[in-house]
Amino acid sequence: MRLWFAKKLQEHLAVKHPDGSRGVVGSNIGVRAKEADGRDIALFSQGDGFDLVYGNSQGPYVVVQLSPETLLKLAWFVIWRWWFRGTWCGWKLSAWVWCTETQIEEAAAKQSAKLHKRAYYMRRQEDAREG
Repeated sequence: MRLWFAKKLQEHLAVKHPDGSRGVVGSNIGVRAKEADGRDIALFSQGDGFDLVYGNSQGPYVVVQLSPETLLKLAWFVIWRWWFRGTWCGWKLSAWVWCTETQIEEAAAKQSAKLHKRAYYMRRQEDAREG
């Protein structure tokens, strides 16, 4: 009974590859993205480790093997320290842009008011000379 259960559980947990074979739990998972300059970056799971691939189709690729512990530290950094704390889930940059635009608009309004005031006094002086 125990052997039967172990076989059934392993069959259920194993990763099914496109060719019909089965692989180690956690393998055959990956993500690929293109950078703005055309380079590719990809992260593939190999069961108990990860391959980070970086390069372009014309030149050589750089392959870095990462342990699960290193990848978890990297994921923690990206999600918690950079995305959540560093950018406030993307809101920090939007807030900074809004603050900057508000300050520029206020400075422009003050400058415009000074110019209008100066033009008003210059017209009054010209009217006083003429009149």
